[in-house]
Amino acid sequence: MDADGTTALFALSGQPVIGLELKVSNLPSDPAQPQADGDDAHEAQLLVTLPASLHYSGVRALDPAEKPLCLSNGNASHVECELGEPHEERRPGHLLPHPYSTSGITIETAELEVELLLAT
Repeated sequence: MDADGTTALFALSGQPVIGLELKVSNLPSDPAQPQADGDDAHEAQLLVTLPASLHYSGVRALDPAEKPLCLSNGNASHVECELGEPHEERRPGHLLPHPYSTSGITIETAELEVELLLAT
């Protein structure tokens, strides 16, 4: 609680890394008519843009058979992940745990905004 006892505070002290778990899939827009659209997604990528207070620190696939390739820029504020070639149609999806360093988060940090963009 804060000084007046009315606002709950969420602190990450002692938590050097937090994770964002992403599930990526390639499903038809209308499950009742899956043949109407949907193809394998070629050169599928996940693009992640981070606020200055978070820094990318790596990725691993939960399924050892999947090996996502993720690269970040010099200050770890932008990450590009290749999702497979091709990312198959009607694939149920795979999880990408993304760990981030919390060293830039302070008590004054009110929110964290992470931009996610899927591209083919």
